[in-house]
Amino acid sequence: MNAAIMDPRIRELMDNFDAEYKKWKAKQPNRFDEYFQANGVAKFKQLDMIDDAIVIGNKSGSTIEGKAIIRYHNGSCYVGDMKASKRHGFGYRSYGTDRTVYYFGEYQDDVKSGRGRLWNQKKNKATFDGMWARDKKNGEGWLERDEGVYRGMFVEDHLQGKGKMVWTNGDEYEGDFFKDYRNGVGIMKYKNGDV
Repeated sequence: MNAAIMDPRIRELMDNFDAEYKKWKAKQPNRFDEYFQANGVAKFKQLDMIDDAIVIGNKSGSTIEGKAIIRYHNGSCYVGDMKASKRHGFGYRSYGTDRTVYYFGEYQDDVKSGRGRLWNQKKNKATFDGMWARDKKNGEGWLERDEGVYRGMFVEDHLQGKGKMVWTNGDEYEGDFFKDYRNGVGIMKYKNGDV
């Protein structure tokens, strides 16, 4: 699996939400207009919400539908597809006010579901690329940690099933994992040549 690069225009829009929001309200050139125009959305507006979220997009009846830009009350942002007022389709999400972690990928009924990636802003790279279900890593994926890289299966955010771990010191293990631990049948190869 190959970790794709996060769209820098979307990251800038989320990182500078307040400034872009002010420009948009003042009808000055802004990233909100660029995003909607790039996605073929001619009409959009700020929608009234009861939870202090700022939502720019469109409603159909009483629900948010189509492309939207949202800043939640906790400072995190979402830019992407909505269906029945839920994240649904492809979208980008920042986490926390410091915005050091981003998710970009598929959603279904407000949870991560399908292919998606985690982006670490401090490291300026993807740290996970793979499958999601029920808002957790589930299925085949690739994960980079400080101690090394894992490629294989995940169950409910755990390394579980068949996989391969290569540590930064050169050791590697390929085989069975269960809840993040080597467990079952596998081959351990050490940097010094021992197997």
